[in-house]
Amino acid sequence: MNLALLCCLMFGHSAFATDYAFDPVPDWVLHVKIEQKSQAALQSTSEGVDYQLVDQQWNVTDTKQIRYFHFINKALNSSGVGKVSHISIDFDPVYEKVYIHQIQLHRSGKVMDRIGRSKIDLIQREKNLESKIYNGTKTINVFLEDIRPGDVVEYSYSIEGANPVLLGHFSALLSMRWSVPVGRVYYRILWGLPRPLYIRNHGIDIEPIKKAVNQFKEYVWNQNSVEALVVDKSVPSWFEPFPVIYLSDVNDWQKVQRWAWPLYRPLINTPFQEEIVNSIQRVAKEPEQKVMEALHFVQNEVRYLGIEMGERSYQPSAPDQVIDRRFGDCKDKSRLLVSLLQSMGIEASTALVNTENGPQLMEMLPTPSAFNHAIVLVNLNGNNYWLDPTRSNQKGNLSTIYTPNYDYALVVSEHGTGLTKMSDDINAVHSKTVEEKFDIRDALIKPATYGIQTDYERYYADSVRQQLSETSLKEIQQSYLNYIAGYYPNVEVAKGMTFSDDSQMNRLSLKENYEIKDIWVENDDKRYVEIEFIPFLINDHVKSVEALVRDMPYAVTHPVSYRHTTEILVPENSSFDEEFFEVKDKAFRFTKKVTFLNDALLIDYFYESLRDHVLPEDIQVYSEKIKMVQELSYYQIQMPNPDVDFGEYHFDINDVNWLMIIIVFLAVIGFTFIGIKYVYLYDPVYQAPDNVNNQLQGLSGWLILPALALIASPVNILVSSAELWYVFSAEQWSIIYDRFDVEVLILIASEVVCNIAMVIMGVVVVFLFFTRRHTFPRFFIIYFMLMLSVFGLDLVVIYLMSDAGLEVEDSDISELLRLVFHTSIWSFYLLKSQRVKATFTRQLG
Repeated sequence: MNLALLCCLMFGHSAFATDYAFDPVPDWVLHVKIEQKSQAALQSTSEGVDYQLVDQQWNVTDTKQIRYFHFINKALNSSGVGKVSHISIDFDPVYEKVYIHQIQLHRSGKVMDRIGRSKIDLIQREKNLESKIYNGTKTINVFLEDIRPGDVVEYSYSIEGANPVLLGHFSALLSMRWSVPVGRVYYRILWGLPRPLYIRNHGIDIEPIKKAVNQFKEYVWNQNSVEALVVDKSVPSWFEPFPVIYLSDVNDWQKVQRWAWPLYRPLINTPFQEEIVNSIQRVAKEPEQKVMEALHFVQNEVRYLGIEMGERSYQPSAPDQVIDRRFGDCKDKSRLLVSLLQSMGIEASTALVNTENGPQLMEMLPTPSAFNHAIVLVNLNGNNYWLDPTRSNQKGNLSTIYTPNYDYALVVSEHGTGLTKMSDDINAVHSKTVEEKFDIRDALIKPATYGIQTDYERYYADSVRQQLSETSLKEIQQSYLNYIAGYYPNVEVAKGMTFSDDSQMNRLSLKENYEIKDIWVENDDKRYVEIEFIPFLINDHVKSVEALVRDMPYAVTHPVSYRHTTEILVPENSSFDEEFFEVKDKAFRFTKKVTFLNDALLIDYFYESLRDHVLPEDIQVYSEKIKMVQELSYYQIQMPNPDVDFGEYHFDINDVNWLMIIIVFLAVIGFTFIGIKYVYLYDPVYQAPDNVNNQLQGLSGWLILPALALIASPVNILVSSAELWYVFSAEQWSIIYDRFDVEVLILIASEVVCNIAMVIMGVVVVFLFFTRRHTFPRFFIIYFMLMLSVFGLDLVVIYLMSDAGLEVEDSDISELLRLVFHTSIWSFYLLKSQRVKATFTRQLG
């Protein structure tokens, strides 16, 4: 031993002699070398390290358990240097001791001892401190000096000891593959117990090599060139992608229950408990009320704090001790709750669960080390209820209170029957419901009002309740405001946020009220203004699949349901089509329903999960349907930009509808030609009728009335045509096309042409009237009959195009009836009147 090492051992580590020591490799360890074919560095690794050897060996007897660890790692680059130059060893100093055997550096064919040139620190990190768990675990950190790319670091150590509370039981998990490649994997068990060692494989087909070694049975697993396993993203919690081998000296969960029973056996009717029980029974008469009062006492009056050093990592404290100090971990609180309930004659038991690998318990070998959490099972009126006394701010009754479904639990009892499936009793759906209401009826001239009510149930209610207990309502309001501003930038709080809590139904509601300025936004070409309505609840929870090429199942949140309802109060005379869409997949169902009634547009989105995963062969279909949901989770309304003034067209050379200009020009020329040639110049030989009283000749008497109607007609048509002047705007013309398609454009153009015809023909007939042409009565009747026909046909076409949003108004019907009446009266008058026959006798020229 060199001088530096001797000094290091004498002075540098003397303070920690009880925690770790330096010792040669034990004789029982089989020395393992790197296989020649495994020595080449695997350059494909992403961590900069060639992991050449993972060697772990166990020596298990009635009196001791020793674990031996041996690793060889090569630094491939500067990143790898940082990894291989730091060695970390975790252990529990209460019952474990660490023996460091070797730390060697292999460089250029030389082997150098690095124990003397390493900085060794012993710290107590408490990795779970944020979770309020103190387990006393210590960490030996070894920092190696002068490590370069290409160096190989080899080190080994042993940990001797086992938690005495396990009563000598043994279990281990052998990892057979990692996210990085490994040159050689070697596991060896020297089994010196009289009971058998049980072995169960998961995801790998390999059998150990067995042989007798002195008084031991030897089990060896050896693999070379272990490839890296790339784990797909978002796999379910129950899916274990890595192949592992489970080892245990127990093959029956009932044996684990019998081991746990002395630790968790309830202690009832103790002095401390008696006071609590009496206070509960004073306010609670029914058994369910007693359960809830006891649960709330343990949840809210006993703070969560875990001091889990040594045996305390498995053994709960006595209930009176927990009541006295008013803190405890999951084991303490569960045992206390069970004791309180049994003191009141209510059937209850502690249940051990695994919060991460609960669904995998059936695949694992039974072992006391399989669990990391404790809850309570209550049986009341033949029904099972699972309660978690470590949770806080919970409300509801036994039917609505939330407890996570860990899939399997081991109910602690003296005569247990093995694992219990929690999902047989926990089938509640956790839901969120959003009801939002927009009032945009006057949003062009003042801010739109926007109200949101969000209802949370079960898990979501507990989560928000916890948030409210830790954060002020003002802070939450500001956070929510910024969230809404992501959709509507000009949003302001109109009224402070409020909440209500239904303690029986475990439902919590938040209400928000906002005002949104300038909610109407111009689209890109500025012809329209529009508003987008996005169901944020659906968008927040329904996410796209990131990786479609996968070999592992894809996790889906389950069981959940989300309902997002958007009500929009819109301006009068708005029109919207009713719609219904449904998207169904093996993993979910989604619907979207749009209804419109009494100027209120209602959009209802609903999503519910159907299972908690998607198989790899179904992921493509699932992804496509999720995209469909995302495309449907959107609604936009628009209207013509109010800055584009319909009916008030002002000439702008950049906004001229040249098509209508040409149509109007051709119509004026064409109907002027027709009016002159076929009406004004039409002059057949006049034959005066018999028995005409020439004394009635003159533009007077009753003849004045049809004359006034005739003169007023072109004027009225011109005035009413002012409403159609917007057709000369190319921008407004295109808006009409966008909204109604080409049929409406044809209708409007036809109305313009007909109006031109009626004006020109009316003027020509007026000339015939004042020149007393004998053709006037005939063309007067033809003119009004044509006008009546055109108007009636126009209404019929509008009625037939009601699907396009056009409608015939009552005033239009009244105008048609008035025109029918006047045309009939004056036509009859012109055909029978003696004054007409005496007055209109002239020919052209």
